[in-house]
Amino acid sequence: LLGARTIEQAVALACSWKTTSAWTVVLTSWRQRLACAVELTPSRSCVTYARDGRFARTNDYLEPSLRNTEIDYTAWRENSRARQRRADQLLEQSKGAVDAARLAALLRDHTDEPSGLERAMGQTIAAPSNMTSVIFDPEAGVVWAAQGPAPVCEGVYRKVALWQQGGLGPELAGVGEGLSMPRRRGYAHYIAALQAWEQHRDEAGCGARLAEAVAGDPTEPV
Repeated sequence: LLGARTIEQAVALACSWKTTSAWTVVLTSWRQRLACAVELTPSRSCVTYARDGRFARTNDYLEPSLRNTEIDYTAWRENSRARQRRADQLLEQSKGAVDAARLAALLRDHTDEPSGLERAMGQTIAAPSNMTSVIFDPEAGVVWAAQGPAPVCEGVYRKVALWQQGGLGPELAGVGEGLSMPRRRGYAHYIAALQAWEQHRDEAGCGARLAEAVAGDPTEPV
């Protein structure tokens, strides 16, 4: 891809790659002001370009004919498509004014798209298992990378210059908290319960943290 001079050349390269499973390669060209997703199966490839000045991708195919090649896992499918719709909503609301802070807010969004309610988890973009969260600004040669443990999208985003030597830059300003109180307090207890079990198999500690999570956010059905 480093040798591609246009997005069309990059698309041709991506379509030539062999894969043994489902893959999506997102390509952008700031010079051409274009973005697309190259969706791959072991035997086929399809390209979907951004329309209406926005482009969001989640975890299933956009191309209907490729969707028919996947084993349908209803919970996964509906979660992916709900997150897609929510991302499209947020991008449309910010059309013409999208910046790094708004994208960070999108990545830590806790609106459950089917119900329209704020939730700690559910059909939300932000998730407890979020391991990486990065915002690219290729035209400026800048990356904003979130720091901290999962869910890292709830942490601070630090500036990294792509073409210059040096360490981490300043924090990204103007990003909202994501989840409001008291839900944020209950969510923190839930994350602590998850860590107690995943890292230490501490059944008693996990149960105690879950009880605190319920008390901290009694309206959350999970």
